[in-house]
Amino acid sequence: MGMLNQNGSNLNSIKNTAYNLHRVREFNSQINKRKLTENQYRNYVRRIKNNESLQNIVNEAKQKAPRNYNYTTQSGRRGKKRRMYNA
Repeated sequence: MGMLNQNGSNLNSIKNTAYNLHRVREFNSQINKRKLTENQYRNYVRRIKNNESLQNIVNEAKQKAPRNYNYTTQSGRRGKKRRMYNA
């Protein structure tokens, strides 16, 4: 993001950049990014910047990269998330 011009002519472009950045961060907070390929992620970000509905994109990404109980650790081992039961 750049600085505001002296005459303020780039105010709208700065606002749009900040809005898009916020939407991308919101998207990142709701999905499991590690389960998407780099290309899939880039396509979702492009769609977000083209003002497509954020909730529709999030729902679609969640279907492709679900948060399930079986996961692969960074070392490649398989693990299971522990379930917490109330006593």
